[in-house]
Amino acid sequence: MGRGLTRVLSARSERFQRLNKDKKQGGIVMQLDLYAELKGHNDHVSSIEFNSSGDLLVSGSYDNQVIFWNWETKTRRLSYDPGHLKNVQQAKIMPLTNDRRIVTACGDGQVRLGEVLEDGQVHTKRLVSHRGAVHKLAVEPGNPNIIYSCGDYSFVQHFDLRSNSATKLFSCTRLIRGEPHPGTLDLYQMVFDPSNPNPNYFCLGGNDASARVYDIRKCWQDRSSSLVKPVNTFRPAHLIYPHHYMITGLAYSNSVELLVSYSDELIYLFQKHMGLCPPLFQPEDMEEV
Repeated sequence: MGRGLTRVLSARSERFQRLNKDKKQGGIVMQLDLYAELKGHNDHVSSIEFNSSGDLLVSGSYDNQVIFWNWETKTRRLSYDPGHLKNVQQAKIMPLTNDRRIVTACGDGQVRLGEVLEDGQVHTKRLVSHRGAVHKLAVEPGNPNIIYSCGDYSFVQHFDLRSNSATKLFSCTRLIRGEPHPGTLDLYQMVFDPSNPNPNYFCLGGNDASARVYDIRKCWQDRSSSLVKPVNTFRPAHLIYPHHYMITGLAYSNSVELLVSYSDELIYLFQKHMGLCPPLFQPEDMEEV
């Protein structure tokens, strides 16, 4: 993603399919081909997401435009202004809505809903506001009505489109020796674990090195508490100064592997058993050791 440009990579070329049969020939990611460059935005592209069937791509940009693309034919299907006051951070198509409902998040603190009408026009409205910028949205897998948002100042919010009700679920805090402690943590990433038919687990990442996994059921149970504890935490062991790093990407595989990318660091793949369930060592603990 760059200035006004969305790049689509293809793994369908004959050369890629041949290499995919023999992984010993090299890294598969390095063999991806550039399928298309979709030009339509006038500023940096900040978000790209596929719809649930994979035939449409939606992009959001600092130009405050949301664009639907038919990526296979390399054509624009629809574009609209979601009504934000600052740059669009993310745009997501809600599942099971015939691609007619789009939720957007923005640096102005708003989460907004766009509904595509029969005449092709898009009606927009504000769903909820955060204290600071909203960086990430997460849709409850398979649910066309439930969406979560996170951003600056630690808060995770829940929204139900059926009742137009927003709930501040909890505040994600810093971890000291594995325990939550008061302290602002800006949140940049949120993703649900898709492996469970009843999606109860999700992962959060922000401006430290720890990827935190929460059980949504416990979050609701402990919502009155100021400190909600994660059920698991993932962090490369050598990052002993975790507050020097920032998580820039989170993704689950269908086998519950967790992919975590860091700013000024590498990308790591964690198995479920690699979590830091025991207390985390902090720099002051290392000095004692």
